[in-house]
Amino acid sequence: MKIERRKKCPGCQKWFTPDPRTQDRQRFCSKAACKKASKAWRQSRWLAKPENRGYWGSAERKQKVKFWREENPGYWRNHKRKGRVRYKTT
Repeated sequence: MKIERRKKCPGCQKWFTPDPRTQDRQRFCSKAACKKASKAWRQSRWLAKPENRGYWGSAERKQKVKFWREENPGYWRNHKRKGRVRYKTT
């Protein structure tokens, strides 16, 4: 017999059945507004950790990006042109 576990979504305050594959970790339901709330919650948790506070603006990160750009000149121009396939609609 399968036990159905229901949780209360912190975003919309309604009960939902979590995905069986991730039911122990899923906190929010699958509504669009709740997905946005979930992302904001996860980002705030990640940024609250002391080791992540200066992650995106650190001098080390900027140096890595600068080095990568020097090693890959024209990446964005070439990347956008390569994989684009356009289909005709009738």
